[in-house]
Amino acid sequence: MVMLTYKVPDSITANAVNEGYDEFDINEFFRAETIEKGKPKFARFIYKDDVQKWIKMIQGNYMPVDGLKLGTERPPMPFSDVTLLNVLSHTL
Repeated sequence: MVMLTYKVPDSITANAVNEGYDEFDINEFFRAETIEKGKPKFARFIYKDDVQKWIKMIQGNYMPVDGLKLGTERPPMPFSDVTLLNVLSHTL
């Protein structure tokens, strides 16, 4: 098993803070609302822009520096670094 952990920058997660505990809430981050436009119903993310930034970040296409100590090198991102691709067949 290979585990990769990343600190998601505050600029992405700021909207999804559980105010009662002052911590990031993944359920809030990926919360969606149902929209009815004829049939069938569909859903969209409440924080669509932040979710898009997160997707771009794990693809290696967006790397904000707020609160991160990157040094001179960018960390390998899971869906952009070819050395990590072979361990991503079962991802969560």
